Amino acid sequence: MKELENTHILVVGDIMLDRYVIGAVHRISAEAPVPIVNVTKTYEVLGGCGNVAINLRYLGIHVSILASVGNDTAGQKIFDKLGSHNIQSYVFRASEQTTIKERIVAGERQTQMLRIDRESTTPILFEELLPSLSELKEEKFDYIIISDYAKGFVTKELVDYLKTFNIPIIADPKPKNIFLYSNIFMITPNKKEFEEMGEKIHYATYTLITMGRNGMKLFDLIERELKIIPSTPVNVYNTAGAGDVVVATISAAMAMGFKPYEAAVISNACAAEAVTHTGTCVVDKNYFDKTVEAMGLEQTIKK
Repeated sequence: MKELENTHILVVGDIMLDRYVIGAVHRISAEAPVPIVNVTKTYEVLGGCGNVAINLRYLGIHVSILASVGNDTAGQKIFDKLGSHNIQSYVFRASEQTTIKERIVAGERQTQMLRIDRESTTPILFEELLPSLSELKEEKFDYIIISDYAKGFVTKELVDYLKTFNIPIIADPKPKNIFLYSNIFMITPNKKEFEEMGEKIHYATYTLITMGRNGMKLFDLIERELKIIPSTPVNVYNTAGAGDVVVATISAAMAMGFKPYEAAVISNACAAEAVTHTGTCVVDKNYFDKTVEAMGLEQTIKK
């Protein structure tokens, strides 16, 4: 097995600043039938494809990121956070504004009560990015992850360019953009997204469908085989970023040398662990290593 510290993954997609406003609710407003949140704490973390990159860094993987922000304060915060996490940045200031998702969280269970989005979805012109992308081809990546939130960065021209790298691509796609991902290695839609894709879906070699408490399904196009991966019942506190955990951990496991089904089992366990915590989902290396170890023992027993 390859050590995670010796792997290098390129993350591509829509990067965001996730802002959390934490507080407590003690009464209802007299102005309208809404709860009043007394704010106790506010913090910001990387969101979108940035959260995928963070998950990979938590696992010890060398990470590069290709994305775009606006020429604004939020964009600068993203640059600062990428630097603090030692993530190699190929981030452009080509967006009209940086996407911000602000979540209001309150109560004993830290329940998300409201989300406020600030964003622009104007497509980024690939021609403006191309002159600065040549050095990417000099890097040696184990996998490319595309985290597509349909905010304008991921275009057909960009995906076609990434395909010329001849590196396995794993995409977490939005249904409206599924036509971009024909003939790639893997897509990881959730159940709702998969159903929305319908006849428009262009099957990748592997399709991993995440179904929350119902586990996962992995379809192997080559073998024409469908495998079911059951979930482990857990107390769910927050699912924000759970899909990012899935695509990060399955990529990490395959980069180590696990086969897609084995990697999906590992990823399923990691996602179940991630949603038991408040805040954006991440899984630390200790839990990942324990899951991998259990997987290795299981394989030994089967032999």
